[in-house]
Amino acid sequence: MKVLFYYLLILTFTSFNLYAQHSGLNIPIRICGTDHLHEEKMKNDKGYRLRHQQTLKNIKQAQKLQARFAGGIYKVPVVVHVMHKGEAVGVGTNISDADVRAGVKYLNNFWRKMPGSIGDGNGVDMKIEFALAVRDENGNGTNGIVRKDMSSVTAYVDHGVQGDDGIEDYNSDAEVNSLKEYSKGWDPTNYYNVWLVTEINGGWVAGYAHLASEHGQPHDGSVIGINEYLNESSDTWAHEMGHAFNLL
Repeated sequence: MKVLFYYLLILTFTSFNLYAQHSGLNIPIRICGTDHLHEEKMKNDKGYRLRHQQTLKNIKQAQKLQARFAGGIYKVPVVVHVMHKGEAVGVGTNISDADVRAGVKYLNNFWRKMPGSIGDGNGVDMKIEFALAVRDENGNGTNGIVRKDMSSVTAYVDHGVQGDDGIEDYNSDAEVNSLKEYSKGWDPTNYYNVWLVTEINGGWVAGYAHLASEHGQPHDGSVIGINEYLNESSDTWAHEMGHAFNLL
């Protein structure tokens, strides 16, 4: 599986910078948090730096492969963690199953360049498709959706994830105090995990993802603002999945 994974990293995909207006201010801002996350870890985390350097070497080796996938499509099972504020299913931040499925469809519109969709732009069909997991880690049937009531976590309710006041993305200490501890990702070598959150870094960031060097780590995956996830015209998650496949 990892050989196939690294082969995928060499596929051509156009990376881009995202900008937005915030709080009515006429100031363009970057809404992808991956670059900052990567730069900080490269400076301060030796293990991360070594994994990233090894990943780049693996990609070069993978360029020599002539891998082929059944049916020509590489399918990735996805687990969506809905980090809500205690509402009933389908209300507010606890979005419905149908909304979760719609978000995956919007992602595939971009990656598969679906005709007639907003994703049918100037790019190419990546031949990579994402689908909600149908089997859990124990082999039981699942819809690929995990719901976590975060109403008792004041920092999250008030400030979401990251920034000065929000909860951390991941913390390996003994205390359960970070996003990916409250709703633990399913085995990241078998699933791709995405956490849907109320806000990131005070609302200035729409999403972020870890690069391929973190594949298999407990913090591997994407974090996406719920509003971006529900917006069919938003390419935020499609952009973050480019980072997941090691595009800077």
